[in-house]
Parts: sequence; structure tokens; C-alpha cells
Amino acid sequence: MSPILERVQEFLTAHELTAHPHGDGEALVVLITLTHCRCSVMFHHEHGSDELTLWALHPANVPADRRFAVAEFLMRLNWNLHRGQRFLLDWGDGEVRLRRYVPLQGLPEVKTVAIWFLSVYVLINSFHPALMNVIYRGMPPVQALEQGEADFEALIKTHKDNDRNEV
Repeated sequence: MSPILERVQEFLTAHELTAHPHGDGEALVVLITLTHCRCSVMFHHEHGSDELTLWALHPANVPADRRFAVAEFLMRLNWNLHRGQRFLLDWGDGEVRLRRYVPLQGLPEVKTVAIWFLSVYVLINSFHPALMNVIYRGMPPVQALEQGEADFEALIKTHKDNDRNEV
């Protein structure tokens, strides 16, 4: 396992999350429970590479008849994302993933790994209800995006308030 993944493992262990190696040791996978769903998060790092990729696999596959609406929703959502984050839709089977590329400059601090993990957690947790509304309730993508953005802002505010209360 690369030193980068060892640092990721250190973070996960400190937060009582059990990671499982994947492939030939180039990735760690952890199952996390969010407010609305459970999803797998993979940390992938090829030894010697200068980037780490985080993948969060959404638990629901999109039925074929809803893929156009979900694709529009994800495109609108992706327009506002930055820092190498993108939601992806596999047109063949309807799988939805969040991908985040992280450029590496040496061994990251555990606090930095926490920020990467939290960004994935917040995005999946915030936009899950909106995505479900597009898939199962036929909500228009524009309306769902507004809902997801409001949920995102509320979750960010909750985390900021919690951080202030801990100080």
C-alpha cells in the first residue's frame, strides 16, 4: 500500500471506519452511512502517481426511462462544482458516482484527508434527496437542483455551527 493510502487508512481508523483493500492494494474502500443512504467511498492511488481519486458510488441505479432527466440534473449540478469534483452517470446501467481528483504534493496531513472525505460526504448527502426526486417522483431537474442546493447550504451551515460549538 502506498504511503498516501496509509495516511488515508490512518484517518479512517481514527474515525472508526473500516476500510478494505481493493485490487492489488492501489485502493481502499469504506462503506459509510449518511443521513439518507449508505454508499461506498473508494480512495484510489497508483504508487508513484501525483494524484488521488475519490469515488463515491451512489446506492441507486437510474432506470433507463429517467436517465435523460438525471443527466440534465447532474450536468446542472456539475456546472457549479469545482476542485476536480464531478457526478457521473453510466448510461449503460444507470450507475451514479461522484468523482473527486486530488493533486498531491507529498504526503498529505490527516486533516487534509478529512477535508477530502468531508467534501464527498457533504455532496452525496446533500444532493441524494434531490436525485431521488428526479428518479422516482419525476421532479424537473431545475427544481431538484434548487432543492439540492438548499440542502447543501443547510448541511454546510450545520457543520459550521457544530465547529463553532466545539471551540
